[in-house]
Amino acid sequence: MLLLGKPRFIDGNERVFREIVQGEDLVLNCTADGDPPPKIEWTKDGQIVRQGGALVQGQLGIGPEYVISPDGFSLHVYGVVHAVSGVFTCLASNPLGLDTKEFRVNVKSEIE
Repeated sequence: MLLLGKPRFIDGNERVFREIVQGEDLVLNCTADGDPPPKIEWTKDGQIVRQGGALVQGQLGIGPEYVISPDGFSLHVYGVVHAVSGVFTCLASNPLGLDTKEFRVNVKSEIE
């Protein structure tokens, strides 16, 4: 018997708050399953984050580099700047549904 299921986050889908110091590297993780396996996409403030691209305030090519793991479950941002502050969303989708997980990121100037 084949069991189909909409995506769900294995690590929960509660909102996560992350505070990080400017210049550090940021890693956001979301692990999802479903049947069929979900497609994973990341957005920042509603705009799609592209593999290897830089996306800050809607402009490609400005800001730190974004690297998405091959399975899509991790987003790495190297050398964060203040403009990285905002809401990152991990979207897991398959033909049966969609689930989202939000990460609110605040970049500080220095360790307080």
